[in-house]
Amino acid sequence: MDTNESWLVFRPTSGILTLPEDCTLASRPEMPDARVMRRFPQFARSAWSRASNYAGKFYLCPEGNAGRWVVHDEDLDLVYSRVKF
Repeated sequence: MDTNESWLVFRPTSGILTLPEDCTLASRPEMPDARVMRRFPQFARSAWSRASNYAGKFYLCPEGNAGRWVVHDEDLDLVYSRVKF
């Protein structure tokens, strides 16, 4: 199954995540199940796992015809970003 998703994991170099003005606080996005994520590389599966279990704030940032979901895990100082086309 092709989910048409892209996952990124990064650490802000300044330690502070600054989002564009058009990003809004949003409810948790629907996440694909573990079976679907098996075909992704390990770093994407790890990002999906952490984001799926994250209880903090989710942001939705418009990006072309898609939306980019952004999560900042402040405990690990990592940012998980998912875009679904």
